[in-house]
Amino acid sequence: MTLPCNDPGDQSGPGHPSASEVAGWLGGGPRHIHLIGLAGTGISALAMILVELGHHVSGSDQRSAPVLDRLVEAGATAHVGHDPGHVEGADLVICSTAIRADHPERVAAASAGLPVLTRADALAGLTRLRPSIAVSGTHGKTTSTAMMALALRSAGARVSWLVGSTVPALETAASWGDGEWFVVEADESDDTHLALARAAVLLTNAEGEHLDFHGTLGRVIDGYVEFLEGAGATDPDETPSGGPARPVRVAGADDPGAALVGRAVEGVVTFGTASDADWRLEVLGRSVTGTTSTLTSPSGEVIPLLVSVPGDHNATNAAGVVALAGELGFDPFRAAAGVAAFTGTGRRFEHRGVAKGVSFIDDYAHHPTEVAATLAAASGWEGGRVVAVFQPHLYSRTQRLADRFGAALAVADVVVVTDVYAAREDPIEGVDGTLISAAARRHGAVDVVDAPDRSTLAEVVAALIRPGDLVLTMGAGDITTVAEELGAVLPGAVIETP
Repeated sequence: MTLPCNDPGDQSGPGHPSASEVAGWLGGGPRHIHLIGLAGTGISALAMILVELGHHVSGSDQRSAPVLDRLVEAGATAHVGHDPGHVEGADLVICSTAIRADHPERVAAASAGLPVLTRADALAGLTRLRPSIAVSGTHGKTTSTAMMALALRSAGARVSWLVGSTVPALETAASWGDGEWFVVEADESDDTHLALARAAVLLTNAEGEHLDFHGTLGRVIDGYVEFLEGAGATDPDETPSGGPARPVRVAGADDPGAALVGRAVEGVVTFGTASDADWRLEVLGRSVTGTTSTLTSPSGEVIPLLVSVPGDHNATNAAGVVALAGELGFDPFRAAAGVAAFTGTGRRFEHRGVAKGVSFIDDYAHHPTEVAATLAAASGWEGGRVVAVFQPHLYSRTQRLADRFGAALAVADVVVVTDVYAAREDPIEGVDGTLISAAARRHGAVDVVDAPDRSTLAEVVAALIRPGDLVLTMGAGDITTVAEELGAVLPGAVIETP
């Protein structure tokens, strides 16, 4: 029953295990589960939960990473490098979306007749073990999921969670424990969000992203409609007992896409700064260290909302989290106190260190809306210039959105663009980073530098920066290591490794 790991399983397909079957495998007696792509954020978080569930967990990745050391400390077996022999003795194999059908360990698993599942299949099983709160959206779902776990914990709930990034305030990206709620980041990039059982849902926003999978914006919107409509399913084979008595669906009112989805589904509660939002946000103060706001509930309660990460988008994320907690019956004031404890997640405006008076921030922004939000969050920087160092992710995205990327980056004082991080795609003729740098110049950027050779990017940036600068590295590829690379070429640098 081997499945393509870059395509979430069709729960109705012939020979495909149902989500309930997967739940039985994961929630039953100990099994040997092998995960391919173990160092990835999504797979490593899943592995941590499987260890807590008592399974013998092994896995492999082509690269070493600190997360592998943490998994080994927790009891997993981690291999650096791929080998067919790694799957010997396994009962079940799970692979990330990056793993292709001809991967040697996948081929070995298929030859041995082992079930090979996607991460979506595994998450679908986990969400049938406990009432689950699914957080989705084009942007902000990682931050909102982490905030949600903190908010509910502060409000007195026992919470399990799985977030697609490191979360210092939670100490780990995933935890199972004895939670009565499971808070899970619901990835829309491959329709994972539709495979999950979901007692309650939060939709942050809805834009045309991952069109290499979805094809059209209409398909993206339809998926989010289905995501909201599927909240609070009553089929006992699909949703465990203990969830809310009614479907709880919360969606953003400020984002046009999310507002459109919300209007299409009955019973959706909205949040945001819009005058007709059910939970009304008002941002009162902004700085590079965070925002202060108030959130007015449908009953008129005014809840102070302090967020210790910058940007109006993060204040809006926090508003959605508190709104959902309130709709679930938790004290919104206590939920807001939990949100105030949030200090960020890995690669979301993450402070990485200083060198010669230059500060380094790393961010996962890889869509024009995210790049614009990250640069807006940095707009309060008073030390000197904002230097935006951007690595495009995927040829198809670069081709489609080059002009929007250029417009978003043009607000920075200095723009540096390296070449495209291919990820799962083959090159497209004529598509490279210069499409974005040229667009930035068209939109008024004065100081734009092309650095197509990723291997020399740190040296290029080191030659540009001066004391007082804030350097923002942005992208979903390997640009996150530029801070450490700069630490190696700048004497006296203090750079933190995630």
